[in-house]
Amino acid sequence: MKISTPLLAAAEEALGRVLTMTQPADAVLSGYFRAHRELGQHDRAFIAETVFGVLRRRYGLEYHTGAATPRRLLLAWLNRVQGGSLRQLEPLLGRDDALWAAALKAAPASREQGSRLRDATGRESGAAPSSAGVASVSGVTSPEGAPVPPSDGAPEPCAGCGVQLSAFN
Repeated sequence: MKISTPLLAAAEEALGRVLTMTQPADAVLSGYFRAHRELGQHDRAFIAETVFGVLRRRYGLEYHTGAATPRRLLLAWLNRVQGGSLRQLEPLLGRDDALWAAALKAAPASREQGSRLRDATGRESGAAPSSAGVASVSGVTSPEGAPVPPSDGAPEPCAGCGVQLSAFN
C-alpha cells in the first residue's frame, strides 16, 4: 500500500490518542474511526495494523531507535518492522525526521539486538515460533558495558527493553 501524507498523519493522530493509555486501544481506535468516517476500508486497516504493531513493539522501538514521539515510533515501525525503505518514506518526512531517520539507518541493529525487532512473544515480525537457531551471546557486552554471561540456549530479555535478543532464525 502506498502511504500518503494524510494517511500517515491519520495514523500518527490515532497512535497519539492510543498512547495516552486512558482507555483500551480498541475502544480508542473505534472512536477515532467513528469520528473520521471519511477514512476508507484500506485506510482503516492500515491505521489499525500500524497502531497495534507499534503497541506490540513499543518498548523495543523506543529503546533501539530512540523514538520518543508517536510520529517517530510510527516511522521506526514502518522502517524496522514492516521493512519500508527510507527512500519510500522520504516524501513523508520533514527535515528533522529525515535527519533522525538517516542517523537510524547509519546505526543498524547489531546481531546481538537481532536483525528485526521482536514482539512480546519473542517472535520476529511475521515469523512462526521457533526454537531452531538459538545463538549464544558469550563474550558480548551489554549496552552498559557489563559482560553478558554465556547463554544456555534459552532466549534472554534485553536489559533495557525486555525484548528477547538471543534467539535468531
